[in-house]
Amino acid sequence: MDPGVPSCVERHSPDFDVRFVSNGFASISSDLDGEGFGFAAIGVTGLVVEESEAFENGPSPTRQERFVLGTGIDTFEIRDAVIRNNWIHHNVGGGILVEDGVGLLVDGNVVTDNELDANGDYWDGAIWVDGGRDVTVTNNILSRNHGPGLQLSDEDGQGPTGYVVAGNTTTDNL
Repeated sequence: MDPGVPSCVERHSPDFDVRFVSNGFASISSDLDGEGFGFAAIGVTGLVVEESEAFENGPSPTRQERFVLGTGIDTFEIRDAVIRNNWIHHNVGGGILVEDGVGLLVDGNVVTDNELDANGDYWDGAIWVDGGRDVTVTNNILSRNHGPGLQLSDEDGQGPTGYVVAGNTTTDNL
């Protein structure tokens, strides 16, 4: 198996049931600053995002002067959720963001070839976990991203607890 292709591609075909494509590239909403998220979830419980593909999301290359990035799968304050076996690639911004989540499993995703640098202003991670508690990040492949493969942070000083990080493969990330 090609390490850049998730097992869900080989099991089902490159035509995923759910695809999040080109969100934000032509956004005219001043509220979003052109960021563009392939998929965004805020404050939900019991979410499962599985065997989907997210690509070409985020601001268009011509709008990057605004120092914004998008995300393939963006979550904020979700609980008891699973993000598994997704292919997130070629986004301008992060692959998967788990911000202030509780009781999450991020497993078996392939996050590759994303542009994670907002013109030197800040970085996103291929997988970025910020705050929250009881978040498990396992068996993900993070490769060829222009930025960190896996980023753990506590931007709001919440004192996150219960992170489990195991079995991930990170290669050729900047």
